[in-house]
Amino acid sequence: MRNSMKAAAVSMGLLAAALLVGSLLNDGLFGGAFYTKWIFLIPSALFSGVLVLCLVQRGGKGLWFYLSHGGLILVIVGALLGWAIGREATFQIPIDSNTTYGEVQMSSGELLSFGFDISAQSFALERKGEAVSQYTAELRVIDGETDDVRPMKVNAPVAHRGWKFYLMDYDHENQSYLFLYAKKDPGNRLFAAGLWMIVIGTAGLCFQGAFGAKGNGGRNGKA
Repeated sequence: MRNSMKAAAVSMGLLAAALLVGSLLNDGLFGGAFYTKWIFLIPSALFSGVLVLCLVQRGGKGLWFYLSHGGLILVIVGALLGWAIGREATFQIPIDSNTTYGEVQMSSGELLSFGFDISAQSFALERKGEAVSQYTAELRVIDGETDDVRPMKVNAPVAHRGWKFYLMDYDHENQSYLFLYAKKDPGNRLFAAGLWMIVIGTAGLCFQGAFGAKGNGGRNGKA
């Protein structure tokens, strides 16, 4: 048991070091695509497997231990799901209430279908003096009995059926079309849940260490 635990610890250390170095060299060595390459995905999957093994072998560590370590597994699984079956595309759409789109072309040339239709209804600029401070638009979503016009602005996407539509830019010359970014990430909720588990579990471990466990001073009555 002790030898297997040592092997698991060494494996986790090596995998963690490889992932850390890869992330630091992401831009220079991988052109910013490190997190979508096999050199990241395979070590991440192996790291998750070793972590599960450690959780099984080191039982009885308490709720906070399992929350923090289980959360890390969910983060990795969520990220892998997003990479494997997630979909995204950047595209332009005319500001025309009479034109609807149910699919767009990705950079690979493949058509990406939303499963419903959208159209850009309007666009407006907000200015502070001569400078543009914000720009907003309205996105119409047509899906069966649903026919809604929803406001959209930078960093405030429109969400529908797992898709999120972000307003990225606009036609600066004629203001006749918008640049949108659409993303559907099925692992996003697992990723978010894992992050919160790590936060809560780590806080619990710190609280437990500070107030729950008695040190030598508590046992002996000495400072």
